[in-house]
Amino acid sequence: MSVSKLSRVTEEHYTLAEIEKALKNTDLMYSYAEAGELDVLHLMLDAELALKLAQPTDIQLKTVDLVWRKGYSLVESGKLLSVTPQAVKFNLNLLKVKLQKVLDEWTLLDKGETEK
Repeated sequence: MSVSKLSRVTEEHYTLAEIEKALKNTDLMYSYAEAGELDVLHLMLDAELALKLAQPTDIQLKTVDLVWRKGYSLVESGKLLSVTPQAVKFNLNLLKVKLQKVLDEWTLLDKGETEK
């Protein structure tokens, strides 16, 4: 059986909101996993894989790091990236579209449909 370039770690079906939550709250997710909630590990693994498969640009990766992972505001992130807060939000929204496409492809693969 060949492995698709879109293969994921688990067979779980996550929403964009769940993926975003996992990327925003990595430390919290690890604490849940350490407390015995091992299903959280699946979400974390798939969230990181979805991010990678979404093929974010460098600016999108930096934006994710600042806003989602470090908790900076759009204004603070914009200053650090030398862009406007609107550009920060725009980059996050573009990345969310890319992430949703990955999630949609996973759903299609689960249904047995081929990649486009």
